[in-house]
Amino acid sequence: MPHSELVQSLLKGLDLLKLISLKNSGVRLNELAAETGIKKTTLHNLLRTLCARGFLVKDSANRFKTGPAVLEIAENQQTVTRRTRAADFCVELQEMFPDNVVTLATLSGSGVRCIFRVSPDRPGELQRPPERNFMPYVSVSSIVLQAANPFEARHLEEHYPFEEYGIGMWGSLKKFEEAKDSVLKQKYFLRDNGKFISIAFVMPECFTLGFSFPHEENFRIARHLKAAEFFRRNVWGE
Repeated sequence: MPHSELVQSLLKGLDLLKLISLKNSGVRLNELAAETGIKKTTLHNLLRTLCARGFLVKDSANRFKTGPAVLEIAENQQTVTRRTRAADFCVELQEMFPDNVVTLATLSGSGVRCIFRVSPDRPGELQRPPERNFMPYVSVSSIVLQAANPFEARHLEEHYPFEEYGIGMWGSLKKFEEAKDSVLKQKYFLRDNGKFISIAFVMPECFTLGFSFPHEENFRIARHLKAAEFFRRNVWGE
């Protein structure tokens, strides 16, 4: 693209943002004018615009520093990268456990949403089921998310009151609270109804990794614990 077709004011603004990001203690308008050669009136307008969108902030000493919007962009990119890694490793885990359904779920507003799903009937295929939600108090993924993220779960539990949606499963709020305490200690919740075993593991950033598979006599959780550690390490670096 010819240089004349570039938006010059945008180029100057981006150059300013890059320059200010290198100044740990911030920089004043006069210093920027001397360093860049940009007229002070033009510089003032560029700085004011970048501040208005949160890319810069001005402190009490009139020094300009990078603002929260810069961090937000970096965090958004990091989230996309993590989602991509999570998708890849969900597929890999299902290959490790070919008779398991593997899911990644998170709290989303007033629901527990399944982000990714890989199942034995569609091996190697990452499913992104838009309408698949897990019931609070009932599914192992929901129970783990409610236990590990009490603040984020408040809206969910207000929308689905325990007295209406949880009492049939647990019989009393005390038993549900005890189950959540167990999740916090073990970092997972397991249910075996004699036909299927379901396990959900606590993951960072309000996520849970789930496995569901046919009942096994004398089942031992060690392999799935290692798989959850493998997933956490490769997606979040923990």
